[in-house]
Formats: sequence, structure tokens, C-alpha cells
Amino acid sequence: MGMFDSIYVYMACPYCHRYQRLEAQTKDLESVAFNYRALPADWSEVRKKFFEGSPCAPDFPLDREQTVWKDQAERIEATATISEEYQGKLNYVNVIISCSSCGKHFNGKIAIKDNKLVGEIYDITRRK
Repeated sequence: MGMFDSIYVYMACPYCHRYQRLEAQTKDLESVAFNYRALPADWSEVRKKFFEGSPCAPDFPLDREQTVWKDQAERIEATATISEEYQGKLNYVNVIISCSSCGKHFNGKIAIKDNKLVGEIYDITRRK
């Protein structure tokens, strides 16, 4: 079996239609339990501007993450960026998803644009 990487995507489940954070699992990347967050499809047009200049506040006492990123936009993009090993080589990753609301299992793909995971899951097929 082995390990996998998780990609979190905010979207409606194609079966129960509940909008939620879906955890998609893939073995197309490092397969070492990395966590990614796909950027929304409208990231560069609308949302990125909202987060530019916003400071990164620490999550816990002694958390130094706020000193690593120049702003929230850079931090969010970092969680969507694939490793250098795969940059320029992939247009999408194959994923397996299980909806926590309805329990349905399905396969799909998540697009890679400019070396970042972007958009919702597409090419969805139901798993048996």
C-alpha cells in the first residue's frame, strides 16, 4: 500500500452536493504524507489581491511561521506548489476521494498550472 500525499480542495461533493473541504489522496507526487491545498480557480484574478500584504500571524506560542512568508498570499501559494522534481512535468495529478458527508468514493484529477495545484477536482468517476 504505502504512503500518499493529501491535497485539500474546497468544493461541492459531486454526489451529495455539500460544499466542504475534501481530502484527495494521490501517489502521483512524493508519496511521503505531504499536505497540499489546491488554489481556487480564480486565485490570480481575485483572491490573491485580497491576501497580498496581509501578515502571517503565529498559530501557537513560539511559532515562527509568520517570519517565513512575506504575506498570506505567499503562504497560501506555498501550500499549493509541487516539488521541483515534478515541476514542468505534470499537467494534473490523479486523486482518490472519499466524501465524509455521504460516504461515496470517487476518482478524479486536479490540475497543475504554473507548478501549483489549482481548481476543483474534475474527470470524476465513481469507485465501487
